[in-house]
Amino acid sequence: MTKNPYEIRFDLLTFARDSLTSEYYAKIEEAKNFPNKLANGLPKYPTNDDVFRLAEEYKSFIERK
Repeated sequence: MTKNPYEIRFDLLTFARDSLTSEYYAKIEEAKNFPNKLANGLPKYPTNDDVFRLAEEYKSFIERK
């Protein structure tokens, strides 16, 4: 079954959000294991703008010929 454009856009947004939150939690775990890395402060949780920006990057990559 093929997906319509709305489903594809939703999938890109979901993938971007999941990628950014996974990266965030990996940085948190790293900070727990190496407290000296907290000198720079805790990592910033991804914003909607971050998710939209990454989804656009994915979309651009997919559209390249």
